[in-house]
Amino acid sequence: MDIPLEMLIDYMGYLNPELRLTSRDMWVSGIKMMPDDGRIDPDFVYFAQLRPGLETPVGAPLVVACPKFYSPPEELLNCIILHTDIPATVVFNEMLGLQNLIRSWGQEVELSITKSEGVQRLLDLSGRVFGNPIAIITTSFKTIAATWEYETEDPVFWELLELGYLTQDTFNKLQERGYFGSEHFTGESYVMDPNPPGVHKTMLTAVMHEEAVVFLVLMLCSNTPVSRGLLQLYGVFIEKLRHYLQPAAAKGDYLRNQFDYFIIDIIEGRVATPREIAERSLVFPPAYTTEYQTVLVSHESSSVMFLDHAMSNLSAVFPSVRQILHEGLIILHPDLASPARSEHFFNTLLAYLGGAHAYAGISSPAIGLLSLRESYRQALDALTLGRRLQRGNLSEKMLGISSKQKRIFSFHDYHVYSMLLGNETELGVLDSIRKYDLEHNTDYYRILFVFLNLERSFTKSATVLHMHRNNVIYHAKRISEMFGLDLDDPNQRLRLMLLYRLGDLKNIEQ
Repeated sequence: MDIPLEMLIDYMGYLNPELRLTSRDMWVSGIKMMPDDGRIDPDFVYFAQLRPGLETPVGAPLVVACPKFYSPPEELLNCIILHTDIPATVVFNEMLGLQNLIRSWGQEVELSITKSEGVQRLLDLSGRVFGNPIAIITTSFKTIAATWEYETEDPVFWELLELGYLTQDTFNKLQERGYFGSEHFTGESYVMDPNPPGVHKTMLTAVMHEEAVVFLVLMLCSNTPVSRGLLQLYGVFIEKLRHYLQPAAAKGDYLRNQFDYFIIDIIEGRVATPREIAERSLVFPPAYTTEYQTVLVSHESSSVMFLDHAMSNLSAVFPSVRQILHEGLIILHPDLASPARSEHFFNTLLAYLGGAHAYAGISSPAIGLLSLRESYRQALDALTLGRRLQRGNLSEKMLGISSKQKRIFSFHDYHVYSMLLGNETELGVLDSIRKYDLEHNTDYYRILFVFLNLERSFTKSATVLHMHRNNVIYHAKRISEMFGLDLDDPNQRLRLMLLYRLGDLKNIEQ
Protein backbone atom coordinates (compact mmCIF):
# COMPACT_ATOMS: atom_id res chain seq x y z
CA MET A 1 0.00 0.00 0.00
CA ASP A 2 1.23 3.50 -0.87
CA ILE A 3 1.95 6.01 1.89
CA PRO A 4 0.88 9.67 1.83
CA LEU A 5 3.91 11.91 1.89
CA GLU A 6 2.12 14.03 4.47
CA MET A 7 2.21 11.11 6.92
CA LEU A 8 6.00 11.03 6.71
CA ILE A 9 6.06 14.78 7.31
CA ASP A 10 3.80 14.29 10.34
CA TYR A 11 6.05 11.61 11.82
CA MET A 12 9.14 13.76 11.29
CA GLY A 13 7.43 16.80 12.79
CA TYR A 14 9.48 16.64 16.00
CA LEU A 15 12.57 17.43 13.88
CA ASN A 16 11.05 20.71 12.60
CA PRO A 17 11.36 19.86 8.90
CA GLU A 18 11.97 22.62 6.35
CA LEU A 19 9.79 21.87 3.32
CA ARG A 20 11.09 22.62 -0.18
CA LEU A 21 8.61 20.39 -1.97
CA THR A 22 7.11 20.95 -5.41
CA SER A 23 4.03 18.97 -4.23
CA ARG A 24 2.89 17.69 -0.86
CA ASP A 25 -0.11 15.68 -2.06
CA MET A 26 1.74 12.76 -3.58
CA TRP A 27 1.61 9.16 -2.36
CA VAL A 28 4.81 7.12 -2.39
CA SER A 29 5.48 3.41 -2.57
CA GLY A 30 7.89 3.51 0.34
CA ILE A 31 11.18 4.86 1.65
CA LYS A 32 14.81 4.02 0.81
CA MET A 33 18.32 5.24 1.60
CA MET A 34 19.92 7.21 -1.25
CA PRO A 35 22.10 4.75 -3.22
CA ASP A 36 25.68 5.67 -4.06
CA ASP A 37 25.18 5.01 -7.76
CA GLY A 38 22.31 7.49 -7.95
CA ARG A 39 19.84 5.04 -9.50
CA ILE A 40 16.44 5.79 -8.05
CA ASP A 41 12.75 4.93 -8.44
CA PRO A 42 10.61 8.13 -8.63
CA ASP A 43 7.82 6.42 -6.65
CA PHE A 44 9.92 6.31 -3.46
CA VAL A 45 11.20 8.86 -0.92
CA TYR A 46 14.95 8.77 -0.39
CA PHE A 47 16.96 9.62 2.73
CA ALA A 48 20.48 11.05 2.69
CA GLN A 49 23.00 12.86 4.87
CA LEU A 50 23.96 16.30 3.53
CA ARG A 51 27.27 16.13 1.69
CA PRO A 52 29.05 18.12 -1.01
CA GLY A 53 27.62 17.54 -4.46
CA LEU A 54 24.34 16.04 -3.20
CA GLU A 55 21.57 16.53 -5.74
CA THR A 56 17.86 15.90 -5.54
CA PRO A 57 16.92 12.86 -7.66
CA VAL A 58 14.61 13.71 -10.55
CA GLY A 59 10.95 13.08 -9.65
CA ALA A 60 11.59 11.67 -6.18
CA PRO A 61 11.47 13.68 -2.94
CA LEU A 62 14.62 13.63 -0.84
CA VAL A 63 14.89 13.80 2.94
CA VAL A 64 18.17 15.48 3.91
CA ALA A 65 19.63 15.49 7.42
CA CYS A 66 21.99 18.42 8.05
CA PRO A 67 23.46 20.16 11.11
CA LYS A 68 21.02 22.31 13.10
CA PHE A 69 22.45 25.70 12.17
CA TYR A 70 23.52 24.95 8.60
CA SER A 71 21.58 26.14 5.56
CA PRO A 72 21.74 23.80 2.54
CA PRO A 73 22.29 25.29 -0.92
CA GLU A 74 19.25 27.06 -2.43
CA GLU A 75 19.45 24.87 -5.54
CA LEU A 76 18.63 21.80 -3.44
CA LEU A 77 14.88 21.57 -4.24
CA ASN A 78 12.01 19.08 -3.89
CA CYS A 79 13.34 17.98 -0.55
CA ILE A 80 12.60 17.89 3.17
CA ILE A 81 15.47 19.29 5.19
CA LEU A 82 15.88 18.09 8.77
CA HIS A 83 18.00 20.44 10.86
CA THR A 84 19.21 17.86 13.36
CA ASP A 85 22.31 16.15 14.62
CA ILE A 86 20.54 12.78 14.33
CA PRO A 87 22.03 10.86 11.37
CA ALA A 88 19.83 10.26 8.33
CA THR A 89 20.16 6.48 8.84
CA VAL A 90 18.60 6.73 12.33
CA VAL A 91 15.67 8.82 11.06
CA PHE A 92 15.26 6.38 8.17
CA ASN A 93 15.00 3.42 10.54
CA GLU A 94 12.35 5.26 12.57
CA MET A 95 10.31 5.91 9.42
CA LEU A 96 10.58 2.24 8.44
CA GLY A 97 8.30 1.51 11.38
CA LEU A 98 5.63 3.79 9.87
CA GLN A 99 6.08 2.21 6.45
CA ASN A 100 5.69 -1.32 7.82
CA LEU A 101 2.66 -0.33 9.90
CA ILE A 102 0.78 1.16 6.94
CA ARG A 103 1.75 -1.63 4.56
CA SER A 104 0.67 -4.39 6.94
CA TRP A 105 -2.55 -2.50 7.68
CA GLY A 106 -3.32 -2.22 3.98
CA GLN A 107 -2.75 -5.95 3.45
CA GLU A 108 -4.88 -6.93 6.45
CA VAL A 109 -7.70 -4.62 5.39
CA GLU A 110 -7.78 -6.00 1.86
CA LEU A 111 -7.81 -9.55 3.22
CA SER A 112 -10.65 -8.67 5.58
CA ILE A 113 -12.66 -7.20 2.71
CA THR A 114 -12.05 -10.33 0.62
CA LYS A 115 -13.33 -12.48 3.49
CA SER A 116 -16.28 -10.09 4.14
CA GLU A 117 -15.42 -9.96 7.83
CA GLY A 118 -17.45 -6.80 8.36
CA VAL A 119 -17.21 -3.24 9.64
CA GLN A 120 -16.12 -3.99 13.18
CA ARG A 121 -13.14 -6.00 11.90
CA LEU A 122 -12.00 -3.02 9.80
CA LEU A 123 -12.09 -0.84 12.91
CA ASP A 124 -10.22 -3.43 14.95
CA LEU A 125 -7.46 -3.45 12.33
CA SER A 126 -7.37 0.34 11.94
CA GLY A 127 -7.27 1.63 15.50
CA ARG A 128 -3.50 1.25 15.81
CA VAL A 129 -2.94 3.18 12.56
CA PHE A 130 -4.97 6.24 13.58
CA GLY A 131 -4.37 6.07 17.33
CA ASN A 132 -7.73 7.73 18.06
CA PRO A 133 -11.15 6.41 19.10
CA ILE A 134 -13.49 5.98 16.12
CA ALA A 135 -17.24 5.31 16.21
CA ILE A 136 -19.58 4.41 13.36
CA ILE A 137 -23.14 5.36 14.19
CA THR A 138 -26.50 5.53 12.50
CA THR A 139 -28.41 8.77 12.21
CA SER A 140 -30.38 7.70 15.29
CA PHE A 141 -27.06 7.93 17.19
CA LYS A 142 -26.71 4.25 17.87
CA THR A 143 -23.19 2.78 17.72
CA ILE A 144 -22.81 -0.11 15.27
CA ALA A 145 -19.01 -0.39 15.50
CA ALA A 146 -16.17 1.33 17.36
CA THR A 147 -12.47 1.11 18.26
CA TRP A 148 -12.89 -0.14 21.81
CA GLU A 149 -9.22 -0.13 22.86
CA TYR A 150 -8.94 3.64 23.30
CA GLU A 151 -10.18 5.31 26.43
CA THR A 152 -11.46 8.86 26.22
CA GLU A 153 -12.44 11.62 28.61
CA ASP A 154 -14.70 13.22 26.02
CA PRO A 155 -18.33 12.71 27.20
CA VAL A 156 -19.69 12.24 23.66
CA PHE A 157 -17.31 9.44 22.82
CA TRP A 158 -17.64 7.92 26.27
CA GLU A 159 -21.39 7.53 25.72
CA LEU A 160 -20.96 6.16 22.22
CA LEU A 161 -18.35 3.64 23.32
CA GLU A 162 -19.72 2.69 26.74
CA LEU A 163 -23.49 3.03 26.32
CA GLY A 164 -23.75 2.38 22.61
CA TYR A 165 -26.06 5.36 22.09
CA LEU A 166 -26.30 9.04 22.98
CA THR A 167 -28.40 10.36 25.85
CA GLN A 168 -30.60 13.38 25.24
CA ASP A 169 -28.22 15.80 27.01
CA THR A 170 -25.34 14.88 24.72
CA PHE A 171 -27.64 14.94 21.71
CA ASN A 172 -28.50 18.54 22.61
CA LYS A 173 -24.82 19.45 23.00
CA LEU A 174 -24.06 18.11 19.53
CA GLN A 175 -26.90 20.21 18.15
CA GLU A 176 -25.45 23.30 19.85
CA ARG A 177 -22.03 22.53 18.37
CA GLY A 178 -23.51 22.46 14.88
CA TYR A 179 -23.00 18.78 14.13
CA PHE A 180 -26.08 18.70 11.93
CA GLY A 181 -25.28 21.43 9.41
CA SER A 182 -25.97 20.42 5.81
CA GLU A 183 -22.43 21.40 4.81
CA HIS A 184 -21.10 18.52 6.91
CA PHE A 185 -23.10 15.92 5.03
CA THR A 186 -21.32 15.95 1.70
CA GLY A 187 -19.54 12.62 2.05
CA GLU A 188 -16.22 14.39 2.69
CA SER A 189 -14.40 14.35 6.03
CA TYR A 190 -15.14 17.50 8.03
CA VAL A 191 -13.10 18.73 10.99
CA MET A 192 -15.30 19.97 13.84
CA ASP A 193 -13.62 22.74 15.82
CA PRO A 194 -13.55 22.18 19.58
CA ASN A 195 -16.17 23.87 21.71
CA PRO A 196 -15.28 25.00 24.32
CA PRO A 197 -11.65 25.72 23.33
CA GLY A 198 -9.18 23.12 24.49
CA VAL A 199 -11.43 20.15 23.80
CA HIS A 200 -10.16 17.80 21.13
CA LYS A 201 -11.24 18.25 17.54
CA THR A 202 -13.59 15.72 15.94
CA MET A 203 -13.50 14.44 12.37
CA LEU A 204 -16.97 13.76 11.01
CA THR A 205 -17.74 11.94 7.77
CA ALA A 206 -21.21 11.22 6.42
CA VAL A 207 -21.85 8.04 4.44
CA MET A 208 -24.55 8.79 1.90
CA HIS A 209 -27.14 6.71 0.08
CA GLU A 210 -29.42 8.27 -2.53
CA GLU A 211 -28.53 11.78 -1.28
CA ALA A 212 -29.49 10.90 2.28
CA VAL A 213 -27.18 10.48 5.29
CA VAL A 214 -27.35 6.90 6.56
CA PHE A 215 -24.21 6.59 8.70
CA LEU A 216 -21.86 8.97 10.50
CA VAL A 217 -18.20 8.15 11.16
CA LEU A 218 -16.69 10.14 14.04
CA MET A 219 -13.04 10.17 15.08
CA LEU A 220 -11.96 12.04 18.21
CA CYS A 221 -8.48 13.42 17.54
CA SER A 222 -7.26 13.11 21.12
CA ASN A 223 -4.04 11.08 20.74
CA THR A 224 -3.07 11.94 17.15
CA PRO A 225 -3.86 15.53 16.13
CA VAL A 226 -5.56 16.48 12.88
CA SER A 227 -3.12 16.88 10.02
CA ARG A 228 -3.13 16.67 6.23
CA GLY A 229 -1.49 13.25 6.41
CA LEU A 230 -4.05 11.91 8.86
CA LEU A 231 -6.86 13.22 6.66
CA GLN A 232 -5.41 11.54 3.58
CA LEU A 233 -5.03 8.15 5.26
CA TYR A 234 -8.44 8.54 6.90
CA GLY A 235 -9.92 9.05 3.44
CA VAL A 236 -8.62 5.61 2.43
CA PHE A 237 -10.16 4.14 5.55
CA ILE A 238 -13.54 5.75 4.79
CA GLU A 239 -13.54 4.25 1.29
CA LYS A 240 -12.96 0.81 2.79
CA LEU A 241 -15.86 1.35 5.20
CA ARG A 242 -18.14 2.39 2.37
CA HIS A 243 -17.54 -1.03 0.83
CA TYR A 244 -19.67 -2.45 3.65
CA LEU A 245 -21.87 0.47 4.67
CA GLN A 246 -23.41 1.53 1.37
CA PRO A 247 -24.74 -1.94 0.39
CA ALA A 248 -26.17 -2.23 3.92
CA ALA A 249 -27.84 1.15 3.47
CA ALA A 250 -29.23 0.11 0.08
CA LYS A 251 -30.85 -2.97 1.63
CA GLY A 252 -31.96 -1.00 4.69
CA ASP A 253 -30.59 -3.66 7.05
CA TYR A 254 -28.90 -1.37 9.56
CA LEU A 255 -31.65 1.24 9.37
CA ARG A 256 -34.33 -1.34 10.05
CA ASN A 257 -32.43 -2.66 13.04
CA GLN A 258 -31.82 0.83 14.37
CA PHE A 259 -35.51 1.67 14.17
CA ASP A 260 -36.13 -1.48 16.21
CA TYR A 261 -33.61 -0.23 18.77
CA PHE A 262 -35.38 3.12 18.83
CA ILE A 263 -38.69 1.39 19.59
CA ILE A 264 -37.03 -0.61 22.39
CA ASP A 265 -35.53 2.61 23.79
CA ILE A 266 -39.04 4.03 24.06
CA ILE A 267 -40.45 0.86 25.60
CA GLU A 268 -37.68 0.73 28.21
CA GLY A 269 -37.91 4.46 28.96
CA ARG A 270 -34.49 5.58 27.70
CA VAL A 271 -36.22 7.93 25.27
CA ALA A 272 -39.24 9.24 27.15
CA THR A 273 -40.17 12.90 26.72
CA PRO A 274 -42.18 14.16 23.72
CA ARG A 275 -39.21 16.24 22.61
CA GLU A 276 -36.80 13.32 22.74
CA ILE A 277 -39.13 11.09 20.79
CA ALA A 278 -39.84 13.78 18.20
CA GLU A 279 -36.14 14.52 17.62
CA ARG A 280 -35.10 10.89 17.33
CA SER A 281 -38.01 9.98 15.07
CA LEU A 282 -37.04 12.63 12.49
CA VAL A 283 -34.48 10.30 10.92
CA PHE A 284 -37.06 7.58 10.28
CA PRO A 285 -40.02 7.39 7.91
CA PRO A 286 -43.38 8.40 9.46
CA ALA A 287 -44.56 5.61 11.73
CA TYR A 288 -47.38 4.94 14.19
CA THR A 289 -49.49 7.75 12.78
CA THR A 290 -52.60 5.57 12.52
CA GLU A 291 -54.35 3.47 15.14
CA TYR A 292 -52.41 0.38 16.23
CA GLN A 293 -52.32 -2.14 19.05
CA THR A 294 -49.27 -3.74 20.62
CA VAL A 295 -49.33 -7.50 20.22
CA LEU A 296 -46.88 -9.58 22.28
CA VAL A 297 -46.44 -13.17 21.13
CA SER A 298 -45.04 -15.70 23.60
CA HIS A 299 -43.83 -19.16 22.55
CA GLU A 300 -43.25 -22.18 24.73
CA SER A 301 -39.58 -22.25 23.71
CA SER A 302 -37.35 -19.20 24.13
CA SER A 303 -34.20 -20.56 22.46
CA VAL A 304 -32.52 -18.28 19.93
CA MET A 305 -32.89 -20.79 17.11
CA PHE A 306 -36.60 -21.34 17.83
CA LEU A 307 -37.37 -17.61 18.05
CA ASP A 308 -35.50 -16.92 14.80
CA HIS A 309 -37.66 -19.54 13.14
CA ALA A 310 -40.80 -18.03 14.72
CA MET A 311 -39.82 -14.57 13.45
CA SER A 312 -39.49 -15.97 9.93
CA ASN A 313 -42.89 -17.63 10.17
CA LEU A 314 -44.55 -14.45 11.44
CA SER A 315 -42.91 -12.45 8.65
CA ALA A 316 -44.48 -14.84 6.16
CA VAL A 317 -47.88 -14.66 7.84
CA PHE A 318 -47.79 -10.86 8.29
CA PRO A 319 -45.43 -9.52 5.58
CA SER A 320 -46.48 -5.88 6.15
CA VAL A 321 -46.16 -5.92 9.96
CA ARG A 322 -42.82 -5.26 11.68
CA GLN A 323 -41.58 -7.93 14.11
CA ILE A 324 -39.24 -6.98 16.96
CA LEU A 325 -37.71 -9.54 19.30
CA HIS A 326 -37.41 -8.28 22.88
CA GLU A 327 -36.74 -10.33 26.02
CA GLY A 328 -38.02 -13.56 24.50
CA LEU A 329 -41.24 -12.02 23.18
CA ILE A 330 -42.05 -11.02 19.61
CA ILE A 331 -43.60 -7.55 19.35
CA LEU A 332 -46.05 -6.74 16.57
CA HIS A 333 -47.62 -3.36 15.89
CA PRO A 334 -50.36 -3.98 13.31
CA ASP A 335 -52.27 -1.14 11.70
CA LEU A 336 -55.86 -1.84 12.76
CA ALA A 337 -57.54 1.36 11.60
CA SER A 338 -60.30 -0.44 9.68
CA PRO A 339 -62.58 -3.11 11.24
CA ALA A 340 -62.06 -5.44 8.27
CA ARG A 341 -58.27 -5.24 8.60
CA SER A 342 -58.50 -5.82 12.36
CA GLU A 343 -60.74 -8.85 11.97
CA HIS A 344 -58.48 -10.39 9.33
CA PHE A 345 -55.37 -9.81 11.47
CA PHE A 346 -56.78 -11.43 14.60
CA ASN A 347 -58.25 -14.39 12.70
CA THR A 348 -54.87 -14.99 11.06
CA LEU A 349 -53.04 -14.51 14.37
CA LEU A 350 -55.32 -17.00 16.14
CA ALA A 351 -54.62 -19.60 13.46
CA TYR A 352 -50.87 -19.02 13.83
CA LEU A 353 -50.98 -19.24 17.63
CA GLY A 354 -52.85 -22.53 17.51
CA GLY A 355 -50.32 -24.09 15.13
CA ALA A 356 -47.30 -22.71 17.02
CA HIS A 357 -48.68 -23.46 20.53
CA ALA A 358 -48.14 -19.78 21.31
CA TYR A 359 -50.05 -17.04 23.14
CA ALA A 360 -50.58 -13.31 22.59
CA GLY A 361 -51.34 -10.30 24.77
CA ILE A 362 -53.15 -7.39 23.11
CA SER A 363 -53.17 -3.76 24.25
CA SER A 364 -55.95 -1.24 23.88
CA PRO A 365 -55.92 0.82 20.64
CA ALA A 366 -53.33 3.60 20.59
CA ILE A 367 -51.94 6.24 18.25
CA GLY A 368 -48.44 7.72 18.12
CA LEU A 369 -45.00 6.90 19.50
CA LEU A 370 -45.79 8.63 22.79
CA SER A 371 -48.34 5.90 23.53
CA LEU A 372 -45.94 3.08 22.69
CA ARG A 373 -44.57 2.39 26.16
CA GLU A 374 -48.01 2.28 27.81
CA SER A 375 -49.33 0.13 24.97
CA TYR A 376 -46.49 -2.35 25.49
CA ARG A 377 -47.16 -2.45 29.23
CA GLN A 378 -50.83 -3.18 28.63
CA ALA A 379 -50.05 -6.05 26.25
CA LEU A 380 -47.54 -7.50 28.73
CA ASP A 381 -50.08 -7.27 31.56
CA ALA A 382 -52.74 -8.98 29.43
CA LEU A 383 -50.35 -11.76 28.45
CA THR A 384 -49.06 -12.32 31.99
CA LEU A 385 -52.48 -12.20 33.67
CA GLY A 386 -54.17 -14.20 30.94
CA ARG A 387 -51.67 -17.05 31.23
CA ARG A 388 -51.92 -16.95 35.02
CA LEU A 389 -55.71 -17.25 34.87
CA GLN A 390 -55.65 -19.72 31.99
CA ARG A 391 -57.52 -22.45 33.87
CA GLY A 392 -60.49 -20.20 34.54
CA ASN A 393 -60.97 -17.85 37.43
CA LEU A 394 -63.43 -18.08 40.28
CA SER A 395 -65.53 -15.19 38.97
CA GLU A 396 -66.16 -16.99 35.71
CA LYS A 397 -66.98 -20.26 37.46
CA MET A 398 -69.59 -18.58 39.68
CA LEU A 399 -71.23 -17.16 36.55
CA GLY A 400 -71.32 -20.60 34.98
CA ILE A 401 -68.75 -19.73 32.30
CA SER A 402 -66.94 -22.91 31.27
CA SER A 403 -63.17 -22.80 31.15
CA LYS A 404 -61.70 -23.08 27.66
CA GLN A 405 -58.26 -22.84 26.13
CA LYS A 406 -57.47 -19.26 25.14
CA ARG A 407 -54.67 -18.09 22.89
CA ILE A 408 -55.32 -14.32 22.79
CA PHE A 409 -55.62 -12.21 25.92
CA SER A 410 -56.96 -8.68 25.53
CA PHE A 411 -56.08 -5.95 28.00
CA HIS A 412 -59.74 -4.92 27.88
CA ASP A 413 -60.64 -8.22 29.59
CA TYR A 414 -57.86 -8.09 32.18
CA HIS A 415 -57.84 -4.37 32.95
CA VAL A 416 -59.50 -4.88 36.34
CA TYR A 417 -56.89 -7.43 37.43
CA SER A 418 -54.13 -5.08 36.35
CA MET A 419 -55.64 -2.35 38.49
CA LEU A 420 -55.96 -4.66 41.50
CA LEU A 421 -52.25 -5.47 41.19
CA GLY A 422 -51.45 -1.76 41.23
CA ASN A 423 -50.22 -1.64 37.63
CA GLU A 424 -52.56 1.18 36.62
CA THR A 425 -51.36 4.74 37.16
CA GLU A 426 -53.45 6.49 34.51
CA LEU A 427 -57.20 7.04 34.60
CA GLY A 428 -57.70 6.23 30.94
CA VAL A 429 -61.18 7.18 29.78
CA LEU A 430 -61.80 9.19 32.95
CA ASP A 431 -58.88 11.46 32.05
CA SER A 432 -60.53 11.98 28.66
CA ILE A 433 -63.83 12.85 30.35
CA ARG A 434 -62.10 15.30 32.71
CA LYS A 435 -60.36 16.98 29.79
CA TYR A 436 -63.65 17.29 27.94
CA ASP A 437 -65.27 18.86 31.01
CA LEU A 438 -62.52 21.48 31.23
CA GLU A 439 -62.74 22.34 27.54
CA HIS A 440 -66.56 22.42 27.28
CA ASN A 441 -67.63 23.45 30.79
CA THR A 442 -69.56 20.21 31.36
CA ASP A 443 -69.80 18.00 34.45
CA TYR A 444 -69.71 14.52 32.90
CA TYR A 445 -67.04 13.20 35.29
CA ARG A 446 -69.29 13.78 38.30
CA ILE A 447 -72.51 12.73 36.51
CA LEU A 448 -71.05 9.36 35.50
CA PHE A 449 -69.74 8.67 39.01
CA VAL A 450 -73.08 9.45 40.66
CA PHE A 451 -74.97 7.37 38.09
CA LEU A 452 -72.69 4.32 38.60
CA ASN A 453 -72.49 4.70 42.36
CA LEU A 454 -76.32 4.74 42.64
CA GLU A 455 -76.58 1.51 40.64
CA ARG A 456 -77.71 3.32 37.45
CA SER A 457 -80.92 4.62 39.06
CA PHE A 458 -82.07 7.62 37.03
CA THR A 459 -84.39 8.78 39.82
CA LYS A 460 -81.83 8.66 42.66
CA SER A 461 -79.17 10.23 40.42
CA ALA A 462 -81.53 13.08 39.51
CA THR A 463 -82.06 13.86 43.21
CA VAL A 464 -78.32 14.00 43.98
CA LEU A 465 -77.45 15.92 40.81
CA HIS A 466 -80.36 18.35 41.22
CA MET A 467 -81.60 17.82 37.69
CA HIS A 468 -84.63 16.33 35.96
CA ARG A 469 -84.71 12.55 35.52
CA ASN A 470 -84.91 12.96 31.72
CA ASN A 471 -81.73 15.03 31.80
CA VAL A 472 -79.93 12.20 33.61
CA ILE A 473 -81.12 9.74 30.95
CA TYR A 474 -79.90 12.11 28.20
CA HIS A 475 -76.49 12.70 29.78
CA ALA A 476 -75.90 9.00 30.53
CA LYS A 477 -76.64 8.12 26.90
CA ARG A 478 -74.44 10.95 25.61
CA ILE A 479 -71.50 9.93 27.84
CA SER A 480 -71.79 6.33 26.61
CA GLU A 481 -71.80 7.38 22.96
CA MET A 482 -69.05 10.01 23.21
CA PHE A 483 -66.53 7.88 25.12
CA GLY A 484 -67.40 4.42 23.82
CA LEU A 485 -68.75 3.03 27.12
CA ASP A 486 -71.16 0.12 27.48
CA LEU A 487 -72.74 0.83 30.85
CA ASP A 488 -74.79 -2.39 30.64
CA ASP A 489 -71.52 -4.40 30.86
CA PRO A 490 -70.83 -5.23 34.55
CA ASN A 491 -67.11 -5.66 33.92
CA GLN A 492 -66.88 -2.23 32.35
CA ARG A 493 -68.83 -0.66 35.22
CA LEU A 494 -66.46 -2.32 37.70
CA ARG A 495 -63.44 -0.97 35.83
CA LEU A 496 -64.88 2.53 35.84
CA MET A 497 -65.57 2.46 39.58
CA LEU A 498 -62.04 1.20 40.24
CA LEU A 499 -60.69 4.03 38.10
CA TYR A 500 -62.63 6.52 40.19
CA ARG A 501 -61.07 5.03 43.35
CA LEU A 502 -57.66 5.24 41.70
CA GLY A 503 -58.41 8.90 40.98
CA ASP A 504 -59.06 9.42 44.70
CA LEU A 505 -55.64 7.96 45.53
CA LYS A 506 -53.92 10.13 42.94
CA ASN A 507 -55.59 13.24 44.39
CA ILE A 508 -54.38 12.27 47.87
CA GLU A 509 -50.82 11.73 46.60
CA GLN A 510 -50.87 15.11 44.89
